[in-house]
Formats: sequence, C-alpha cells, structure tokens
Amino acid sequence: MSNLDQFIQLIPKGAIWAGQKEREILQVGVPLTESQLQEVRITPVMEPEKVRILRVSAIPLLDDPGLRFAAQAIQLVTPRTQEKEGRS
Repeated sequence: MSNLDQFIQLIPKGAIWAGQKEREILQVGVPLTESQLQEVRITPVMEPEKVRILRVSAIPLLDDPGLRFAAQAIQLVTPRTQEKEGRS
C-alpha cells in the first residue's frame, strides 16, 4: 500500500479526532480578547466571535497508532510538544 493510500485511510480517523477536540475546546476554551478579535477580523474567518482558545502544555498522544505515527511523521507532534505517556 502506498503512503498516499495510507494517508487517505487515516482521514476519517483524523476527522473524528479533530471533531472531538473541537467540541472540547468549544466547551472549555476562552474567547478571543478584543485585541485578538480586531486582528482576526482582517482574515477570512467567518465568525471570529465563535473562536475559542485552549492553552495546553503538550499535545496529547493519539490513541490510534496510525494517527500517532502520521502526526509524528509530519511533525505535528514532536518530542518537545508531545505529552509523555503516563503523565496527567
């Protein structure tokens, strides 16, 4: 199987993970400050008032081995940003 085929197979899993993170961030994230809103209004963001930010100390390790490998391969997750296993 080619790398492209493997990537295509991961898209649905990645979309599910992203949707889960989006719901979490919308629930507990903080809205943009007024100065951030002013900055974002010059971009093509449709509804900047709905944007939420969630500060994290590290990116959680992905449960799915394929997604975890892909995230590391494209350096979405690096040793510097990666949450260590067993760490709360």
